[in-house]
Amino acid sequence: EDDGGADCDDTDEAVNPDAEEVWYDDVDQDCDDHSDHDADFDDHDTEASGGLDCDDTEDGVNPDAVDHAYDGLDSDCDGASDFDGDGDGYDIDVYGGDDCDDRDAAIHPGAADAWYDGVDADCLGDSDYDADADGHDSALHGGDDCDDSDAFVGPGVAEVAHDGVDQDCDGVDLLDGDGDGYDGGAEDCDDDDSAVNPGAAETWYDGVDSDCDEASDFDADGDGQDRLEEGGADCDDTDPAIYGGAPDRWYDGVDADCDGASDFDQDADGHDQELWGGGDCDDLDPSVHPDVAVDSCGAGDEDCDGAEDEDCVVDTGDTGDTGDTADTGETGETGEPEETGDTAETGETGERDTEPEDTGGLGDSGEDEGGCGGCGGGAPGAGWLLALVALARRRPVRGVSSRGHVIRLSSFLAYAKPRRKGERRIT
Repeated sequence: EDDGGADCDDTDEAVNPDAEEVWYDDVDQDCDDHSDHDADFDDHDTEASGGLDCDDTEDGVNPDAVDHAYDGLDSDCDGASDFDGDGDGYDIDVYGGDDCDDRDAAIHPGAADAWYDGVDADCLGDSDYDADADGHDSALHGGDDCDDSDAFVGPGVAEVAHDGVDQDCDGVDLLDGDGDGYDGGAEDCDDDDSAVNPGAAETWYDGVDSDCDEASDFDADGDGQDRLEEGGADCDDTDPAIYGGAPDRWYDGVDADCDGASDFDQDADGHDQELWGGGDCDDLDPSVHPDVAVDSCGAGDEDCDGAEDEDCVVDTGDTGDTGDTADTGETGETGEPEETGDTAETGETGERDTEPEDTGGLGDSGEDEGGCGGCGGGAPGAGWLLALVALARRRPVRGVSSRGHVIRLSSFLAYAKPRRKGERRIT
């Protein structure tokens, strides 16, 4: 070249304008004065030689080139994916990536998604109008989900009764959970059981208020007391008039007050009234009954054996001489000494014996009925007359028997009345 020729190295015959260039050996064989590291003549050395040309075989590929997305060439040699047109770091989904919109760098997997703007910003592929991801769009945006913030609210969701939430989006909260036709919030006391409602038949004693009347299930007769078997005081739960403390009507065979006592023993002496098969002759007096040991003076027939005061004996100091006037200090109401004995009516001459024969009293048949211990024959004697006088004067009187014993008027009357066989007579 110093001689004005084209040979750039006249010491090497392999170097001349007609020689074939050998790239990247730092020798300009063809003497064109072009970089030995820019084989595609795009004025950018290859990356292998410290340049920026990522493809030194293609002059359209260099840092100054315009990159065409999705052609598989990194034309501008920026190192970015040719399938990430928006440069958000995610390849477009149609070329194997997962960017659902490669024109908008704000749309890609993991991006914040603003609901109800119509943009699937996070590329999940779900509806932008289904924030709770229950498969139903919001009712406010043309869907049928009445609460798009709760995945447990939407068409087809099982309704929970009486919680104030319309789970199935039918417009109302469920009021009849068991489907028995009664509102569980107002009428039905157990809206989980269709057999329990105000119209159901009550099954007593099962502990379930089947008809929802709030009454005790152990008080079938409605008298306010549970039956005995369940700890109550009602001894008959089929009759509302029978319960603990109820008024008890005597002698009707019903224990109305449930005290367990006999209904035929009003005085509670342990003996039923004699008209109802018992032995108590006075069911108003607990001291009168068959178990009384001594029928004392003046109290009547206390032992209910049919005789009054048969055990009554008053010691007057008399020697027992029936021929004498009884020394009682009284003369009776007539003012005359009381006659203490009568001649036995025996059908004889009327002679008086020391011991008058007991013929059994008035209406004596001649058969000894137990005797009265010397009280006289057929007529009661002066004592009987004294009693009649006293009755006429309406004054109390005491008579004296043929043996001198003091006896009451009631005893005289008992003496005079017809007696049963074996009945004793007061003397």
